[in-house]
Amino acid sequence: MRVRDAGQHLVSRIDVADNSIERGDDTQGRVWFMTLDQATDLIRHTLVLALLISAPMLLIGMVVGIIVSLIQAVTQIQEQTLTFVPKIAAMTAAAVLLMPWIGAQLLHYAHQIFSSPLTAM
Repeated sequence: MRVRDAGQHLVSRIDVADNSIERGDDTQGRVWFMTLDQATDLIRHTLVLALLISAPMLLIGMVVGIIVSLIQAVTQIQEQTLTFVPKIAAMTAAAVLLMPWIGAQLLHYAHQIFSSPLTAM
């Protein structure tokens, strides 16, 4: 069966029974057939990376929020901006300080995905 994909590249044959695909000349070997397990692993690794990257800033925001809340409880100052401004400042500083680490994590993940799409995980 000859089909055209969304990019109008001609794929010679797709055999669903054994999960194989014969690549056409138009694709230059850049078409891969992804199994459900591979797609699940890709999504899982992407979500874990998103959690890993966002966790430090979220934890810093939570710690600063708890400290400011304790100070508010002790001093009985109930100002709304007193909780907002320190959390935003701490999270912005954390984002700036952690940017090299975040960039390295994203580059490592992108290198894994693009170097060997089906076996990177």
